[in-house]
Amino acid sequence: MKILIYLFPTFCLLVAAENLLINNIGPNSTITKLNRVDLLEGFHYGPDKKNQSSEKLEISDAMKAQKAKMLLEWFLRDLKLYVTDTDFDYRAFEKNVAKLRHRLADTEFQVMSTLNHDDGLEKLAANVRKVFQIFVDSADRLNRYLASDLPGHDEIYSIIQLYVRAIAMKNPQEMLDRQIVGVKRKLKRLLCSYMDVEADFKQQARVPPGMQALFELYAKEARIMLSAFKSQAGIQKKDDQICFEMDGVHKGHTRGV
Repeated sequence: MKILIYLFPTFCLLVAAENLLINNIGPNSTITKLNRVDLLEGFHYGPDKKNQSSEKLEISDAMKAQKAKMLLEWFLRDLKLYVTDTDFDYRAFEKNVAKLRHRLADTEFQVMSTLNHDDGLEKLAANVRKVFQIFVDSADRLNRYLASDLPGHDEIYSIIQLYVRAIAMKNPQEMLDRQIVGVKRKLKRLLCSYMDVEADFKQQARVPPGMQALFELYAKEARIMLSAFKSQAGIQKKDDQICFEMDGVHKGHTRGV
């Protein structure tokens, strides 16, 4: 009983203190009423699901973009397999052209359905499509000029072959592919082949005007590429000197690439 009498005043003080806090007694009191707050507006417990979802989408799209880029580069690599050090195997290419066209269309669809184009995907896709179409058009023409007996047909066949071989020396960035084994020597050989076929064509008489224009078109494009390749490879020597060093004897040419 004595213990209860002793603790009773303490209990009363605790109750009074709790009432004071809950009811905010006194008009001039500096004590603010404390209310339980379950969730403050704008404050989240645990991870932000919205931000996480956005990040996952960005990562997923970046992965799709990377996959599409790899597919384009692989397609370009496979196109180059039809080109050797000496020629463009257009017959083998034609046998697979339908499959290649379907494969390229699928890859282009992946590119267009990807949101992330910051890495130049569209430009790469356009370049790959351009190279594929060059191969298709060149194969069509090579078939015709191989079977022709018109003046200049051999030289047109040769310049088309040379043009495709030059295209195959480009990397996906449309520069000289420095990873090609023996790239400088192959480039020099291509330069000399160009000079030979140009000289031979000039010796042809009575070439139909359309064939003349076609040869000049391919020759111009090939000359622009080879000139750029020389610069990128750091080759400073003149074309005649290059070809003389490689062959010992070379046709007399007055114009270099």
